[in-house]
Amino acid sequence: TLLDMDYLGRELHLDARAADMRHASTNLDALTSQWTAFRPSVVAAGGAAQALQMDGTLGQARSAISANNAAALELAAVAQADAVDVIEKLFASLDAPD
Repeated sequence: TLLDMDYLGRELHLDARAADMRHASTNLDALTSQWTAFRPSVVAAGGAAQALQMDGTLGQARSAISANNAAALELAAVAQADAVDVIEKLFASLDAPD
């Protein structure tokens, strides 16, 4: 799921750079769907703060698309990629040997 979210976030970033809000909306919908299904696992793993961070980035992206603001969408896409990285680290720390 995280790889899918990373991929969709990169697509969102490319959409922002091209100011392609139609594709950005489609990619954000797919990303949001992935996140909605995965969010409970993140919270259960002790990642409530990370979940809130991802929620915020997706909300920022949605607002940027609604405002037709490619620069704000690009910032949100970068923040989303950072949020995925933080969640990856959360799960990596759970798998690390003691």
